[in-house]
Amino acid sequence: MVNLRSQKRLAAAVAGVGKRKIWLDPAEQAEIGNANSRSHVRKLIKEGRVIIKPTVIHSSARTRELHAAKRKGRHTGPGKRKGTAEARLPTKVQWIRRQRVLRRLLRKYREAGKIDKHLYHSLYQKSKGNVFKNKRVLMEFIHKAKAEKNRTKVLADQMEARRVKNKAGHPGTPCRAAAREAPGNSGRGTRSSSRGVNPPDNKKDMSHDAEAETSPPPTEAPNQMCMYVDEQCTESFGAPAWLGVPSSPMIDGNGQCVRKKRRSRTRTRSACLVDEGLLYSHCSIAHALSVPGYVPVWGYSMSLAKSKVG
Repeated sequence: MVNLRSQKRLAAAVAGVGKRKIWLDPAEQAEIGNANSRSHVRKLIKEGRVIIKPTVIHSSARTRELHAAKRKGRHTGPGKRKGTAEARLPTKVQWIRRQRVLRRLLRKYREAGKIDKHLYHSLYQKSKGNVFKNKRVLMEFIHKAKAEKNRTKVLADQMEARRVKNKAGHPGTPCRAAAREAPGNSGRGTRSSSRGVNPPDNKKDMSHDAEAETSPPPTEAPNQMCMYVDEQCTESFGAPAWLGVPSSPMIDGNGQCVRKKRRSRTRTRSACLVDEGLLYSHCSIAHALSVPGYVPVWGYSMSLAKSKVG
């Protein structure tokens, strides 16, 4: 039997493959044995007496199928796991991936003009503080923050418009300084009489105006400052002697209120103060009686007092 070791080596060198890939025709051993050069070996390869074996195929189809099944959750039970959860997927890797996703989204929104730089910085810090666990939560937070900002802006604009309108419609309350400097107004009387002028043109006072025309005018003291007391209080408060009205047990000789057992009406009724033709805001009767320089006029309602002043 002819030794063809050198011919196999030459053929492997010429073809650029391993010696195990070279097949020598056993029927042509004598012809192959005479080949002692590379050119002669190339001629034998060309004639088909020396054949180069094809590469063995290692199919990855089964591997692809296995990976597809694992992506669905198959073949990942406790029996298939080797290594702890931290070793299989470190928490640091999860954190890095999450931060990159969130920061990429914030950068995209900022470049698109959906969020300003202030909101971007706030959300960036919140992302760093582990507030958002995924991109969906971050997007929902952005929508809510923008809606809240728009709502606050609308409310602020409405308040500003209402403030401007009120300022244009109410230039100021007249006679406030004059009432403060009026003679006889001191202490509590000054504070109660400088609250502003009540407009006499009230629709509810139409019926009382008719009564004012038919009713006799009230008897007033020489002092121009007087106090009109609600007519419903005549049963609880008496009238001074100079009015010619029989006094009630609720008023003593000095015009001071005397308490009785039933004292509910003495605290709930009100009066209005008039000073030189100007009608000021209501106050309690007990307070009105304590104001120096004011005298009460009984038996007339508030609306009637307004009509008398007007």
